Amino acid sequence: MTTISSAEDNTTPFDALYKVLLIGDEGSGTRAIFDTIDDDNQFIAEAGDDYKVKFFDILDLMIKFEIWNTYRYMKSRQIPSAYFTNARGAMLVYDPTSRREFINVRHWFSYVTHKGDQHIQVVLVAHTARNEEGKADEKRQSNDVVSADEGRALAEELGVPFCSVREGCTEDVQGAFLQLYCAMGSELEHSRAAEAYSYCTVM
Repeated sequence: MTTISSAEDNTTPFDALYKVLLIGDEGSGTRAIFDTIDDDNQFIAEAGDDYKVKFFDILDLMIKFEIWNTYRYMKSRQIPSAYFTNARGAMLVYDPTSRREFINVRHWFSYVTHKGDQHIQVVLVAHTARNEEGKADEKRQSNDVVSADEGRALAEELGVPFCSVREGCTEDVQGAFLQLYCAMGSELEHSRAAEAYSYCTVM
């Protein structure tokens, strides 16, 4: 086990370290996912406007995630190369009530695979925002809505995992990071990751 320094604890131990990017169109839900990460107020070491360090305890493995939200660059659609330095994973996020965002996933996937390391792993995330007062969003009654089956089909085409995340749901966000960890984990960690994912799925 490695030991590091952090803003709150000078002896924070961890078993593996991964730099992860949150990417998607403006309003896709990357900011909501970023804000949900510390809702449980556990294992947060550092936090900023677009950067957080989060520790996940996965079956007795302490996994450190350096999480970078790229929302500042969504309008320009140009993410600085520095974000991709040493990045091991990326979440491509879209709002399933916006077919435009869903279509743009292909752009972001190409962008990530071009700018990132050849071994960077990707998870496709459908982020569903809360509906005010529990009412169905009007867009869900139109052809703009993207079904979960369409999301899974695109993920299969791109060769990446797929998951759905509800706004503000800590369990959903943790599940998305667990899927990404399963994809990124080294061979020594992979069996533990697979066991963790199986346990999470059953629960």
